[in-house]
Amino acid sequence: MLAELEQRRVQLMRELRAVGAAIKAYAKTIGHKGTVKKGRRMKLGKKRPMSAATKRKLSLAAKARWAKVNAKKG
Repeated sequence: MLAELEQRRVQLMRELRAVGAAIKAYAKTIGHKGTVKKGRRMKLGKKRPMSAATKRKLSLAAKARWAKVNAKKG
């Protein structure tokens, strides 16, 4: 039983590598720049920087939401 599971694991790893290679090849044909990102491989705690314009938009949207809430109260 254990030997069969090990063989299956090896087979699946080969298939996984083949699928990964196919994805990379396809990405190159469609002109995808860079590598295909793997979601789980992102380092914890590393955040993307936010532009000043985006921060301003978020701030204005939050202020508008609070103004709407406060208008209903008063």
